[in-house]
Amino acid sequence: MPTCIKCGNSTHFSCGHITRSLPWNNGTDSGLVALFNESSLVNMENHGASYEDLNNAWSNPHLYFNLCSICKSDMITWP
Repeated sequence: MPTCIKCGNSTHFSCGHITRSLPWNNGTDSGLVALFNESSLVNMENHGASYEDLNNAWSNPHLYFNLCSICKSDMITWP
């Protein structure tokens, strides 16, 4: 699953091209946030993504989750 080169995070990632529909204090600006475990995508939080984007992100997470939710870096590697 993904890993952030900058901070080593391998669980919490967000989508940089889907913006959040409502503001969230001290939170991500992304409309789609994901939780990964060692082998798969476990959960997604929808904050403004369309139903089509949700389905596509679940099927192809490597195309959607391009930002580290911990350090905000876009230096993400996928196996």
